[in-house]
Amino acid sequence: MTGYLIPPPADPRQRAEWEAGVAARQHAGLSVLVGDDYLTDGRPAPLGTVLRYLTRDDIGAWFGVSGDAVRKWQERYADGETYRPFPAPDVILGGTPGWSPHREAEIYAWHKGKPGRGAGGGRPRKERQPE
Repeated sequence: MTGYLIPPPADPRQRAEWEAGVAARQHAGLSVLVGDDYLTDGRPAPLGTVLRYLTRDDIGAWFGVSGDAVRKWQERYADGETYRPFPAPDVILGGTPGWSPHREAEIYAWHKGKPGRGAGGGRPRKERQPE
């Protein structure tokens, strides 16, 4: 299952808005991972099959960055306020997240829309005075 971890808000007044957002994602065909559904024990691989998952280092190599940069993307965009959350991992093995290789297009789409370096402000440039 792919999707995003969307924790319910603590404020009861925001609960209706949260539930409407979850319903809208589900209606759009997007999965939503909520609460205890986020972490579940996976089924064993079929006999004779080895499942392969991508690490942060694998994903970072696609974009010419380190696995640590991918971890920072996960942390920086976890709440979905400044940009949509980084795609949730499909598996966690010993604390290390892993993504199915079948999600490559989703991860590339996320990266394509990610704000670039310096996005969101910074110090304004000085205006040149006419000579």
